[in-house]
Amino acid sequence: MKRAIGLIFIYVLGSVAGAFAQRIHWATKVVQVSSETKTEDFSYAAKQALGKPNSGPGMGDSQAAWQPAQPDSGEEFLKVSFDTLMPVRQITIVENYGAGCINQVWLSDPKGDEKLVYSNSAAFPSHQGKVWSIPLESLTRYPVAALTVVLNTTRRPGYTQIDAIGISQDTVPFKPTIHLSKKYTDQKISKENLGEAINSKVNELTPLIASDGKTLYFTRWNHPENLGKPVKEGDDEIERKKQDIWVSHQINGVWQKAQNMGPPLNNEDHNCLFAISTDLRTAYLVNEYDKSGKMSLGISSSRKTPTGWTFPTPMKIENFDILRQHGRYSTEYALSADERILLMSVYRADSFGGRDLYVSFLKAPNLWSTPKNLGKIINTPEEDGSPFLAADGKTLYFSSKGHPGLW
Repeated sequence: MKRAIGLIFIYVLGSVAGAFAQRIHWATKVVQVSSETKTEDFSYAAKQALGKPNSGPGMGDSQAAWQPAQPDSGEEFLKVSFDTLMPVRQITIVENYGAGCINQVWLSDPKGDEKLVYSNSAAFPSHQGKVWSIPLESLTRYPVAALTVVLNTTRRPGYTQIDAIGISQDTVPFKPTIHLSKKYTDQKISKENLGEAINSKVNELTPLIASDGKTLYFTRWNHPENLGKPVKEGDDEIERKKQDIWVSHQINGVWQKAQNMGPPLNNEDHNCLFAISTDLRTAYLVNEYDKSGKMSLGISSSRKTPTGWTFPTPMKIENFDILRQHGRYSTEYALSADERILLMSVYRADSFGGRDLYVSFLKAPNLWSTPKNLGKIINTPEEDGSPFLAADGKTLYFSSKGHPGLW
């Protein structure tokens, strides 16, 4: 049911984009729920139906939506309330997955009296997701204090999910939109394969162009020239070589055949370079290195000397208590151009659902401050990752499954 989809977003620090400027008041509190899928990080919980939609126009399965505990369980319901009490002219429900199971909608007045305002007799939707725009004949004569959505989950096999519930006094139906940056969408961008000198039959990952524009670092997974012996990894238990760092140089506009960077940056474990200094003499690496060849969570740095790269030195991050998610630890890092701001995508106790973006600041040589969550404008209940901070120190690029996008 899961789909690994990465959507790229651009956020200019200090500005807030109003992607949802429609006059809709989205639910802010769960009053009562029949059941919800239980997870450690509250994915699929009832509270995920609060706030603006997280689904893109294409809809689909999302951890940032309410999902009843069991599929095909029969009648399920979710009752929510709103910060604003007002008469209502239209109801919006984003059924992002298993669409067609909405059966009834009830509105409650401030005294708690419930009125049935919608019974579903619509044709069964062909798509997995649907936005239900339910117009009323006129404004209700009472301010709406709460709304209850009743599902009949047997109408469609599998799970049903509700991403958002809203009320408005408008008659214009809500349409999911994507907040696109005109600055970038107006440009004509062409993609060009870097050729056999860089690409191979295995996975090439995490490309990083150095400041000279002519040095490319990247990671190769399961390449026959990687260090170490193949080991069984993943659900399929197939033997593969772990990932190594590779480098290629551009000469006269042509990328040369990539070379394995070898020890000490590469060893028999997973190796990845996430930043290189502007003078190309300091490499920043995922994980802490041990002389024995073992790796532990964190980051390290290595200096380039006349005789080669030094053995990576651990860089301490204060209170770096990240948690396991989906049975493993998953981390991504990025460094500012001045090497004083560290961005990371990790799963911590204060994450909103999946991995969130955090920031740490350099306090002393090899010492970074406690990671600070970048907040709900950036982070979502879904996966947020692949951070990159532009040279201006203000423009953040990242990927997300929790912001509406081009699914």
